[in-house]
Amino acid sequence: MADSFKDRYAEHMVGRNGGDAISRVCLIVAIVLVVLSFFCVGINPFLYVLVLLLGIAAAVYAALRMNSRDVAARQAENEAFMGVFQRFGSREDEQAEAARKERRARREQRARERAEREAQQDYDYEDQQAPEPEPEPEPAAAPEKVTVTCDNCGQHLRVPAGKGNIKVRCPKCQNVFQLFT
Repeated sequence: MADSFKDRYAEHMVGRNGGDAISRVCLIVAIVLVVLSFFCVGINPFLYVLVLLLGIAAAVYAALRMNSRDVAARQAENEAFMGVFQRFGSREDEQAEAARKERRARREQRARERAEREAQQDYDYEDQQAPEPEPEPEPAAAPEKVTVTCDNCGQHLRVPAGKGNIKVRCPKCQNVFQLFT
């Protein structure tokens, strides 16, 4: 069922204008006006009807634009519409383009400075001697361990020697006891 509806709709839209910027703006305006009209019910019934009719008119105009077969005329209207709004957004576009150019110039400057530093550091690698490797530190001796038995369950535990008075917890029975090593 859904596929047949999609196919029929696709066949219907062949050779028609379809959605463009003007129709999208008209649909948004229609939705806003219809929602706004509900707030006008308690204020003034005439205002409610007026705002609702304007919203419906905007939706109908959008539908007529989308179903129009005069695609060239609708595209010309859409281009003129976009030209008007591009003038509003041109200041932000110019600022963004200026910021991009400035970032690009800074990147190029850093690359030039890096290349100059590398050119100044002209090493003669044949005359350089390899640095002597640093001696590796000897690993610290592992502390000695002593084996003790848990008072509660008899589990044999290994604990570090020479730590003095320590608390030991048996992993098997969770018994905690004091031990002097």
